[in-house]
Order: sequence, then C-alpha cells, then structure tokens
Amino acid sequence: MEAVLIDFLQQRSPQDLSQAAAQCKQTRGPWYDANDPATWALVDLMRGVRSLLGLGDVDIPENLREWRNLIHPGACLKNYKPERT
Repeated sequence: MEAVLIDFLQQRSPQDLSQAAAQCKQTRGPWYDANDPATWALVDLMRGVRSLLGLGDVDIPENLREWRNLIHPGACLKNYKPERT
C-alpha cells in the first residue's frame, strides 16, 4: 500500500505535492522532506493522497502505524536488487 501511495504522489505536479505535503503532521525529524513522499510517514501519505482525491482526513489505527515503522521505504531502497531481465 505504501509503495502505491508513494508512486501516486511522485507522479503528481509540484502544486499537488505541495498540497499533499501541507496535510503532513509528522514533519519533525531528520528523514522528512516535503518534496520526497518516500520520506513521509504512512499516515501522512494517506492524508496527502486523500486530500488530493477530495476524500477528507482519516483516523489511522495505531497498529498500522506500528507496522509501517518496522520497515522504512528508504531502508528498503538501499537494499533493493532489481531482477535480471
């Protein structure tokens, strides 16, 4: 789910990305970059995409937040090995 949200946001215009980033609430810390959705918390990815789609805010269950914190997308990308074609 997180990858789909990141892909969606990365394909949006700079104006849309700014609008989505304005919905982010977890902006403190060394990893957050408003211009890079891959650095956003899952809850903020969901808030940003929902705002762009006009769906309003959402209350994210705590267990989903805990699951997301197990593996950060930035850490996954560092260890990513593409399949040979």
